[in-house]
Amino acid sequence: MIQNAAARLVFNEPKRAHVTPLFISLHWLPLAARIKFKALTLAYRTITGSAPSYFHSLLRVYIPTRHLRSNQLVQTQTDVHQMIQDRMKKIQEIKHSVEMRKRNTEESVKIFTDLIRSIRRCQSKQLKMMEEQQKAAEKQAEDLIKELHQEINELKRRNTELEQLSHTDDHLHLIQYAK
Repeated sequence: MIQNAAARLVFNEPKRAHVTPLFISLHWLPLAARIKFKALTLAYRTITGSAPSYFHSLLRVYIPTRHLRSNQLVQTQTDVHQMIQDRMKKIQEIKHSVEMRKRNTEESVKIFTDLIRSIRRCQSKQLKMMEEQQKAAEKQAEDLIKELHQEINELKRRNTELEQLSHTDDHLHLIQYAK
């Protein structure tokens, strides 16, 4: 065969050398496979429209009248693959949702912790202010009570003096005291 001889000539191999490894090295197909490849390539180019137009009239596309098992199997495999992809997408969405909930929970905890700190700080300030007001009110009340005690003592002293004057017979002294 000419193809075998050409491969042996390229590699300078003897007449009895096996040609298959030579074909592989040259990226050549055996003659029968090459004819089949050329025919299939020409058919594909005719169907896709890249072959000359006169081939279209020579070639008819086969459309089966019933569904073949292999087509159904391929369709079922495609459906299963799509279902797997849908489930994987759903898993990713659920994971994302869980992650978002976790972040929201962490943010909420941080906000509530800050709010509690703020309330405690305000409570502390308010308690200090109330204690200071209480002390000021107590001091004011003590001062007022002290003042009232002094007035009471003064009034008691005057009352004692008036009683003493009322028992005296010296009216002049009584008039002078009244002024």
